[in-house]
Amino acid sequence: MVSTAVADWYEPYYLSTCTGMWNAHDSSAGKNRSTISCVSQSAGYVFSLAELLNHDNSIQLLSATSNVILNTKAPLILLTLGIAFIGISFLGYLYGIFATRYNIVLADRPLFILRVAFFTSIAAPIMLSISTAKITASAAKMVGTVNAETGQPVYISMDAGFYAVMWVATAMSWVALGFVIFAAFRIAGMMKHQNANERTVGKPTDYDEEAQKNTVR
Repeated sequence: MVSTAVADWYEPYYLSTCTGMWNAHDSSAGKNRSTISCVSQSAGYVFSLAELLNHDNSIQLLSATSNVILNTKAPLILLTLGIAFIGISFLGYLYGIFATRYNIVLADRPLFILRVAFFTSIAAPIMLSISTAKITASAAKMVGTVNAETGQPVYISMDAGFYAVMWVATAMSWVALGFVIFAAFRIAGMMKHQNANERTVGKPTDYDEEAQKNTVR
């Protein structure tokens, strides 16, 4: 007898693939939690429903040319870069806070670190937005039912919670960027005002100049 162990549904994630059955094999009845199984995948793996269905089966359950494919490499790279930029900007601003408070200078040009933090804080939400949009759009194209060669319908699912978390995190990074830009303009204004005050220190006023002229006379 040919083994055709095919799950009712499949869900791809960045670093894993989950499968399971519906309650009473009816999608309207929801997922049977006791049947859910997740398998870890290597970073940047390609989700292929054909490979999953044909794996460990002696017959081909889905054509290898099936378009049910999700390449996670590009979105994962962008996500990693976004997280890395967030870390760099956080460390840069942390340095700025301590350097300002305790008058600590860790380099000949301490403002360079703050500039790097500012630009990485701009790059981070851009990377996260592209990554989230790309993985969401690619996964959305796959969602639906595919019929295996045995006639069994297989559903490709998107975990709404996973994508909701991704978009919320992306939105928060943009909100954080807004605060950063606001703070940067405030700091720039304060520095400009401070420099203006320093230039006026020791400069004779009109009253002093008039008094000096009277003295000479």
